[in-house]
Parts: sequence; C-alpha cells; structure tokens
Amino acid sequence: MDIEKQYSSDGDEVKQPLYTTHEKQYVGLKGWIILPIVGMIVSVFILLRTILQTVQDVSKYFDRIRTNILPLLYFELTANLFLCLLMIANLVCVFMKKRSLPKQMIGLYIANSIIVLLDAIWGASLGLVQTSSIPVICGTLFGAVIWIIYFHTSQRVQNTFVR
Repeated sequence: MDIEKQYSSDGDEVKQPLYTTHEKQYVGLKGWIILPIVGMIVSVFILLRTILQTVQDVSKYFDRIRTNILPLLYFELTANLFLCLLMIANLVCVFMKKRSLPKQMIGLYIANSIIVLLDAIWGASLGLVQTSSIPVICGTLFGAVIWIIYFHTSQRVQNTFVR
C-alpha cells in the first residue's frame, strides 16, 4: 500500500494513504489509455514503412515524377518523419509517466490533424486527392477531437501523469 508520511501538530508521524480508494483505481496505464498507446506504437511502424516506401519510389521514379509533385512528396516525408519522432518522444513520456504527456498528446493530435488537412488541400490543388481521402480526413479529425477531450478531462490521465 502506498503511504505518505505526514506529521501531526505534536510531531508524531501519521501515515496517510497517497490516494483515496476512489483515486487509486484510476491510476496507471490501464483502461482506455491503452488505446492511444497501442495506436502510437503501431503508427510508428506504419510511418517508418511509409517513409521508406516513399523514399524508394521517389528514388526509383525520380525522372518520371512531375516537378510540381516533388514539393508535396518532400512535405509528406518531412511530416511523416516529424510525426514519427513526436510519437516516439510521447511513448518515452508515457512509460516514464511524465507530467507533460497530456499536453504533448494533445499537441500530437492537433499536429496530425493539421498535417492531414494540409496534405489533402495541397494534393487537391494538384488534382491528386480522390473521394477516398474524405473518410481519412473525417476519421483523423473525429479521432483527434475524442482523444483531445480524453487527455484533457480523464481522471486516470490526471492521476497517472499530472498528480
């Protein structure tokens, strides 16, 4: 049992539990918080595969790629690398139970949403976006809203990372 040492007014040591019974059940890497953690782990591998595939394709077909598409490809490579590094940093913070994690996760979801929107707008301006991109954009934005609210209001997040 986790205890906190406190002292009474006469100097005697009084042992108090660190958490009340209610708070203790909402501490740790359990419950819904597992989903974004697993999502980040899987996303890191997917992003690394995407980055490698894009680099291989650009290298292989460089002479056939239209010059107006190259900046978009470089943007996607840079953005994917940025997101990958951000996710790795957040995963380190998760397992170290850093106090800054909730803000970092909110920042990750906002950055991912902005990148997906910019990529879609830029691709549409080049005539590259298809209607299949709309569900991806909606899913990204919807997921960001849900997880931002979760990291902002969850009692488990507050007890595990902030207190």
